[in-house]
Amino acid sequence: MRSLTYTVEVESGVDVPGGPDGFDRMVRDVLTHPKSWIAGGQDAFARVSTAEADIPISLTSQLTTRDLCGFAIPN
Repeated sequence: MRSLTYTVEVESGVDVPGGPDGFDRMVRDVLTHPKSWIAGGQDAFARVSTAEADIPISLTSQLTTRDLCGFAIPN
Protein backbone atom coordinates (compact mmCIF):
# COMPACT_ATOMS: atom_id res chain seq x y z
CA MET A 1 0.00 0.00 0.00
CA ARG A 2 1.26 3.46 -0.88
CA SER A 3 0.97 5.97 1.97
CA LEU A 4 0.81 9.60 0.88
CA THR A 5 1.13 12.57 3.20
CA TYR A 6 -0.66 15.88 2.77
CA THR A 7 -0.87 19.32 4.33
CA VAL A 8 -3.87 21.65 4.43
CA GLU A 9 -3.67 25.42 4.56
CA VAL A 10 -6.10 28.29 4.09
CA GLU A 11 -4.85 31.67 2.91
CA SER A 12 -5.28 34.37 5.51
CA GLY A 13 -8.45 36.37 4.82
CA VAL A 14 -10.25 33.62 2.88
CA ASP A 15 -13.66 33.05 4.45
CA VAL A 16 -14.52 29.37 4.72
CA PRO A 17 -17.68 27.89 6.24
CA GLY A 18 -16.49 26.31 9.47
CA GLY A 19 -13.21 28.20 9.26
CA PRO A 20 -9.86 26.56 8.51
CA ASP A 21 -10.80 23.56 10.66
CA GLY A 22 -13.93 23.07 8.56
CA PHE A 23 -11.86 23.03 5.36
CA ASP A 24 -9.41 20.60 6.97
CA ARG A 25 -12.29 18.25 7.88
CA MET A 26 -13.72 18.48 4.36
CA VAL A 27 -10.35 17.56 2.80
CA ARG A 28 -9.94 14.65 5.23
CA ASP A 29 -13.47 13.42 4.55
CA VAL A 30 -12.90 13.48 0.77
CA LEU A 31 -9.53 11.73 0.93
CA THR A 32 -10.72 9.02 3.32
CA HIS A 33 -14.18 8.43 1.86
CA PRO A 34 -14.68 4.72 1.03
CA LYS A 35 -15.59 5.64 -2.57
CA SER A 36 -12.52 7.89 -2.91
CA TRP A 37 -8.92 7.04 -3.79
CA ILE A 38 -8.64 4.64 -0.86
CA ALA A 39 -11.36 2.40 -2.30
CA GLY A 40 -8.90 0.21 -4.21
CA GLY A 41 -6.82 -0.42 -1.12
CA GLN A 42 -3.67 0.77 -2.89
CA ASP A 43 -3.46 4.25 -1.37
CA ALA A 44 -3.71 5.71 2.11
CA PHE A 45 -3.51 9.35 3.19
CA ALA A 46 -2.10 10.91 6.36
CA ARG A 47 -2.15 14.60 7.26
CA VAL A 48 1.18 16.04 8.38
CA SER A 49 2.17 19.51 9.52
CA THR A 50 5.51 19.76 7.70
CA ALA A 51 6.33 21.26 4.33
CA GLU A 52 7.69 17.87 3.27
CA ALA A 53 4.25 16.48 2.42
CA ASP A 54 3.65 14.60 -0.81
CA ILE A 55 0.53 16.66 -1.54
CA PRO A 56 0.14 20.27 -0.39
CA ILE A 57 -3.52 21.34 -0.41
CA SER A 58 -4.13 25.09 -0.31
CA LEU A 59 -7.32 27.12 -0.40
CA THR A 60 -6.48 30.55 -1.80
CA SER A 61 -8.28 33.67 -2.94
CA GLN A 62 -9.11 34.22 -6.61
CA LEU A 63 -6.40 36.85 -6.90
CA THR A 64 -3.73 34.58 -5.46
CA THR A 65 -4.82 31.78 -7.79
CA ARG A 66 -4.55 34.16 -10.76
CA ASP A 67 -1.08 35.24 -9.64
CA LEU A 68 0.09 31.64 -9.29
CA CYS A 69 -1.69 30.02 -12.22
CA GLY A 70 -2.53 32.81 -14.63
CA PHE A 71 -5.91 34.00 -15.72
CA ALA A 72 -6.23 33.02 -19.38
CA ILE A 73 -7.79 29.69 -20.20
CA PRO A 74 -6.12 28.14 -23.25
CA ASN A 75 -8.36 26.92 -26.09
